[in-house]
Amino acid sequence: MIRRLAGGGMGEVYLAAASGPAGFSKPAVIKRILPHFANDLEFVKMFVKEARLAAALDHPNIVRVYDFGEAGGSFFYVMEHLHGDSLAGLLPKLAQAGRRLPLVHALTVGLGVSAGLHFAHELRGSGDVPLGLVHRDVSPANVFLTRAGEVKLLDFGIAKVLSSTGVTRDGVRKGKVPYMSPEQCIGAPLDRRSDVFSLGILLYELTTMTRLYRADNEFATMNMITAGEVPPPSSRVADYPPALAAVVLKALARDPERRHATALEFHEDLERVADELGLRPSPLALGRFVQELVGDEAAPSLPAVDAQTVVFFDALNDALTARDGPSPQPPPPVAITPTPAPEPARRRPPVVPLILGIAALAGLALTWRPPAPEPAPLAEPAPEKIEPAPEKVASASTQTTLVAPVAASPTPPPADPAVTTSEPAPTPRPGKRGNKKKPVKQDNVLDALRPSK
Repeated sequence: MIRRLAGGGMGEVYLAAASGPAGFSKPAVIKRILPHFANDLEFVKMFVKEARLAAALDHPNIVRVYDFGEAGGSFFYVMEHLHGDSLAGLLPKLAQAGRRLPLVHALTVGLGVSAGLHFAHELRGSGDVPLGLVHRDVSPANVFLTRAGEVKLLDFGIAKVLSSTGVTRDGVRKGKVPYMSPEQCIGAPLDRRSDVFSLGILLYELTTMTRLYRADNEFATMNMITAGEVPPPSSRVADYPPALAAVVLKALARDPERRHATALEFHEDLERVADELGLRPSPLALGRFVQELVGDEAAPSLPAVDAQTVVFFDALNDALTARDGPSPQPPPPVAITPTPAPEPARRRPPVVPLILGIAALAGLALTWRPPAPEPAPLAEPAPEKIEPAPEKVASASTQTTLVAPVAASPTPPPADPAVTTSEPAPTPRPGKRGNKKKPVKQDNVLDALRPSK
């Protein structure tokens, strides 16, 4: 727990930090239910149910609920921490500065809230049965704008808890009266169109910077709402866009049948108006506008907590510790016998890569063969030796030398001294190169000298 942020008729809000190992820290917000509500068993039963539903509402435009529990006789739930301010805090700053909320930012807010509402309205439970959730308190206090331009809807379903129990007899209203629907004022059954009416009031005030329903007391305000009298937005802003006025007035129809049937239909109408006006709603632009209003200020620091709250903090910490595990108790003293420090384990060689490497080398060794000798080039066989013939044969133009025949067997028979023939010489062995001699040109006289077979 860090400090108290705010308080109300139903509970208090505290800033906290969730810590973890290695310096992990995440801000969170804890909303504590006041202890006197714990005596209403029906309220407790409904509050637990609604807290579970709120945790199931995982949507960018709805504040996320992380946890729920009980500590010190008081119920609580944990929400995400948002850095910015609600419309209830931003609008007075604009009014004091004599400024207006830019129309494009008002449309951005309306689009975000309608998207979050539609998601919750469509939520289904087990058996794919619609849950029929209704917010019942769509108001500036429950619409939060962050410095990043996010639009968050707060406390979804909590108002339904209050309206379903008898806590109103203790002075807690079922929602804020100036933002109630006509059927909500008279206690009639509610559906999603009640939230559409409240969203119409919100958008009316954002675009005119004036309150729509304001009277001397709550009963007079309810009479204004149930009467269905809505001043045209153009009566308060001269250049109010007619297309936007039509959307706002439709949402503010006294008869639910004449309103937008769903928040999605309202959302689509706003998108169409933005397109007709040439406006481009942008969360980044909205975030810059929020930063300009809130500056670098942190969460407001309120007076120190009282003794009762300190007891709640202690009980909450004990409850969280008990839930996460038993509280660590100091161990009994145990005699410790000094033992020699174990020898540091030797670094083992990487066995698997070594085996794979050996297998690869073995495969290469088995498949390797010496390279085959390069074949000799194809050429005419060269005679190894030329012997002179015993006789000289005269020719008209040239003298021809006969070549001794060479047999294919290793030991050739002696050649006939009278006649010799020229046969191809054996191919020289690899690696040995002989002196190649040009073959002797043979004339047709060889055929005449060969013995007839």
